[in-house]
Amino acid sequence: MVLVHHLSGTVVSGRYQIEKKLGQGGFGQVWSATDLTSGSQVALKFLLSDSRDDAERLLREAQILYRHHGHPHVVRYLDSDFAHVPPYIVMERCAFSLERFVTGALAWRDSAALLQHACLGLLNIHSAGGFHRDLKPGNLLIAVNPDNTLCLKVADFGLARQPTTENPSITRHLGGTFGYIAPEVLSGFPFSAAADIYSLGVVFLELLTGTRDGFALDRSDSPPALKQLVRAMMKSRPSHRPSLQDVANSVWQILNQASPTVEKSSLADWAAPLALGGLLAMMFAGANSRKWDAKAGRYRDARGRFV
Repeated sequence: MVLVHHLSGTVVSGRYQIEKKLGQGGFGQVWSATDLTSGSQVALKFLLSDSRDDAERLLREAQILYRHHGHPHVVRYLDSDFAHVPPYIVMERCAFSLERFVTGALAWRDSAALLQHACLGLLNIHSAGGFHRDLKPGNLLIAVNPDNTLCLKVADFGLARQPTTENPSITRHLGGTFGYIAPEVLSGFPFSAAADIYSLGVVFLELLTGTRDGFALDRSDSPPALKQLVRAMMKSRPSHRPSLQDVANSVWQILNQASPTVEKSSLADWAAPLALGGLLAMMFAGANSRKWDAKAGRYRDARGRFV
């Protein structure tokens, strides 16, 4: 086991000043840090074990993030060092995850906009024949853009697969977090894009209702079309679930009261802005007091201090 429990205050690779632990998964531990070269806030994911399989998972995650670098709805890859002990990858640091909002208190328009952001982030890996395999609130992060708008980003690709470049049989192994895993995967069938759709449906059921009980949708004040969409995403048969393309189109129609046909190449142009209602507005009540320092890549408060 690699010890990464006492990193606070240390400088990694002469560049990253470690601050505090943000979270821990099955094989990695994530810490916040300051990039001493740019002054920006970043997140470092360290390998927790000496396992060769886990090392390959971390490498695969770095490769997937690099492959989708620059996509507005995928957490941004910045750096990595696999010669370091323990190995690590560096990503942009987001404000928080959707775990804060699985209480049913989020306005349905915000939930719908977040759902569309998630679809846009996942489309790249699905269009390449791959899957995420561990969609849950903790792996869907909220970032604050320089103009103080919010953006959902898909993160944690440690279980993700790209069968176009890997052995497809690996997608038969059970992966994910119980409560979000599609029923066919639990029954031993191969993982597919439809299983990601199911998991995403469960996440947004939680956002709308505060529970993973589908019957709670009946009590939600969401539009009937949005309830119907979430139910369709959680159909027991994979073939009965909509594709990410269909989900994104449906959300656009629900939010805009229109019926356009959105082509895959132009989906990013239709990303719904977050309404900043209710809980999100409270979370960022003081955002306007901050000023973006483009040179440092960080925010400063009214006194000029980095925040």
